[in-house]
Amino acid sequence: FINAFSHLGLSGEGTGVPQGAADQVIAEAVQYDDPLFQDALSAGLTTVLVSGFDSNGPIGGRVAVLKTGAADRESMILRATAAIRLFHDSTAPDGIKSLESALNRGKSYLDAWKKYEKIFLLNRRKKKSPHHKKNKKIRNHLHVRLSSSG
Repeated sequence: FINAFSHLGLSGEGTGVPQGAADQVIAEAVQYDDPLFQDALSAGLTTVLVSGFDSNGPIGGRVAVLKTGAADRESMILRATAAIRLFHDSTAPDGIKSLESALNRGKSYLDAWKKYEKIFLLNRRKKKSPHHKKNKKIRNHLHVRLSSSG
């Protein structure tokens, strides 16, 4: 069985479940030796999706996929970031607006990043191309001179 929402391994003695945040890698906060993982495995749960508490905004933070029967942290983490948890609990007609706005901002950021990468790569190719040809000519010239001097 897979538990699709859990805080398993995120709290222990003196620590509470962290607030979810988009920039937080939740897998780093998991206490892999939490005895509740063994209890979950005994109950038939082999995999859990773990995230922090919901934040005040529509983005609840990252979700990690963990294996309950793992012997150590490395083998426990199946995906450090498997998803982003979105939070929405309004029933008002415009209640979805904050979530829609956050998703649109994310899409705009992604579009801007893709445009930047495309321009960066084009400029890099333009700058690299003449130097690459020049360096190839120099290498060929050196190869000819070294071959003929021997």
